[in-house]
Amino acid sequence: MKDSALAGRIQRAKVNLAENLIIFASLVLITKFANASSGLSSLGAQVFFGGRLVHAISYVSGVTVVRSLGYTIGLTGMVMVTIAILQR
Repeated sequence: MKDSALAGRIQRAKVNLAENLIIFASLVLITKFANASSGLSSLGAQVFFGGRLVHAISYVSGVTVVRSLGYTIGLTGMVMVTIAILQR
């Protein structure tokens, strides 16, 4: 039972990352083609990566409070990239 629960969490973490990665990759491509790269967009990408790393580890570990925090940090990184695009 424990192994199947872990496998389920790994699968859900993978799907969640893929869904968010599509949005993030789109923002990065828009940033590139709009020539909107800046310190803010670069920092936003780093924040996204760190947040998603925390989210994935905590999702697999089953620590829901930290998982939510990691998701929020990743979302904040995407917002930072979006603001960099809109400032252009």
